[in-house]
Amino acid sequence: ASPRGGPPLGMFGKVSASVALLGVGIEAVADYQKTAFKQNYPGEPCCVGLWAVTQHPNYAGDLMVWYGLLGLAGPVLIGAPGPPWQAAVLRVMAGGTGPVFLTALFMGQATGTVGDALEKAEAKWGSLPSWKKYRLETPLLFPVPSLLGRA
Repeated sequence: ASPRGGPPLGMFGKVSASVALLGVGIEAVADYQKTAFKQNYPGEPCCVGLWAVTQHPNYAGDLMVWYGLLGLAGPVLIGAPGPPWQAAVLRVMAGGTGPVFLTALFMGQATGTVGDALEKAEAKWGSLPSWKKYRLETPLLFPVPSLLGRA
């Protein structure tokens, strides 16, 4: 039991908490890297550090936080085993609404179907060969394992 008398986290809870904390760290590092890059290279697209392995590490980190928190809440949302299982399904679906909505929003922003950030970036850097290469070769949100080995 936990110090407050609740159930222990268990392995799933520990993994979920780790995912959420890692997400916070990724968001913080991504924001720091982009701010530092913009100060040193104003007007250039940031394609270094975490930004070299994903076009939107800040979005990826944020999603990790939300899905990690959903995982932590999972045992409570599921509740006690047994009937009515439909209620547990509805609670999980309701709990997952935020993370699923943010996934759709971030993917929409990253692909340009929501907002105009991509359009602005293309207008600003679209003529740069390095930008074209970055857009074609760098994953939108999460790095593909085969890309982790590249420099």
